[in-house]
Amino acid sequence: PDFSAATEGYDESKVFDFEGYIAAVEHAAEVKAQVQTAYDAVNFDEYEAAEYLEICELYELALEDIEGALTVEEVDAVVAELNGALANYLTKAQAAARRTELVNQLADYVAALDSTKYSEEDWTSIAGLRDGFANTIAGMTKADELSAAYDAVKAQIDAFGTDGDGETDNGGGCSSS
Repeated sequence: PDFSAATEGYDESKVFDFEGYIAAVEHAAEVKAQVQTAYDAVNFDEYEAAEYLEICELYELALEDIEGALTVEEVDAVVAELNGALANYLTKAQAAARRTELVNQLADYVAALDSTKYSEEDWTSIAGLRDGFANTIAGMTKADELSAAYDAVKAQIDAFGTDGDGETDNGGGCSSS
């Protein structure tokens, strides 16, 4: 029998790319071994229990997705997504260091403000936000939670002493011309 066939009339986009698939399978096997090695290296003691379980779940889902990937690009996308998600998880030591860094950053920010541009009541509130920030973030262990908490308290502080347009509100409605 003649196994040659004319390709006229065939839609190439519907023809399965076996060479690409073989490359993806080989790439997936290599990447899966690397991901499994990284997964095996995750130390329970370095993380809070809930975060450790979430990290394990991320790795397990990634390993499944790598197994089912049909192209090299799909494999790489799974790894990129995994790495992006893992970047949010901090070890206990990293989280403690980040909390300290943010508390100090907020203290420096408040120290740089000119207290004379705020009412006494507003300045007391600003100091209270600064002083309470460490308690606010005490149990936080994820990078995005910590950043969001810092941004939120900084926005609260920035809202004091302004009249809504970013200009300092000195409390008076009259000006001399």
